[in-house]
Amino acid sequence: MNSIFKLITNQQIPETANALVPVIGYEPWSLRALESIKSSIVNGVPTLIRVHSAADYPIENEELSHRLDMESHCVLIVGYNDDKEEFDIVDPWNPNWGGQHGGVGKLPYESLHVACVNCTAEKGTRLSLISHKIRPVLIEENASLAVDLGFYEPLGYVIDRNNTKFETFKVTIHYLFNGNEKQQSQSLSGEWKIGEKAIFTFPLEKELSGDIDVRIEVLATLSSDRPYQYRDNICMDFTETVKINRSSGVSQKESVISSINASNY
Repeated sequence: MNSIFKLITNQQIPETANALVPVIGYEPWSLRALESIKSSIVNGVPTLIRVHSAADYPIENEELSHRLDMESHCVLIVGYNDDKEEFDIVDPWNPNWGGQHGGVGKLPYESLHVACVNCTAEKGTRLSLISHKIRPVLIEENASLAVDLGFYEPLGYVIDRNNTKFETFKVTIHYLFNGNEKQQSQSLSGEWKIGEKAIFTFPLEKELSGDIDVRIEVLATLSSDRPYQYRDNICMDFTETVKINRSSGVSQKESVISSINASNY
């Protein structure tokens, strides 16, 4: 008796988190920079960039104006339109400070490499949930649920790949079995850098079948040495529906089906 698993993103139960995970991407080629940002948006991950601001964000206070010119101003790229060749941005600028910026705006593709503080190079910070993937695992006739955790990795180059890392993970899963809530927790400590995954495997009851809603809680410690030292705790919560069909005469190769990745912001 083998099992077929299928994971369905539960759209009615949103993912929640107390923070987002930063990954700094870098792409020196103009067209590849555009495609990298658009790819992240398709994956539900916005990009934070710093823009030259002295001319476009005037403020009356000379000291603050000089500081703004030196440090620039951040905007968040949240969408794009290939027909109009422009990005949708969210600008946190307060109009009371001077100038007309603030709210939702547009940034033409051709202006990205001029407006961005890195000029001809795109350097943007991707802000995502902890990257997570749910995988079905079948060892002989024993069914398990695997949870892969790590960083979102954008197209192109990644800055500080080896300086940013997860140090701990605690994963707890909840689901109903015969009307009773089941809970399992596992913890791991170590170092998982950008491009690496922490893998958890949770055994499931052999009698489980049908659509099972599994709620997954993640508590992680994230640290980095650059651009400054920090260590933060991040928690998130999401739900997936695991569909378990039990049938006889199914080969083990056929009984392991790739899961649909849990969507990211």
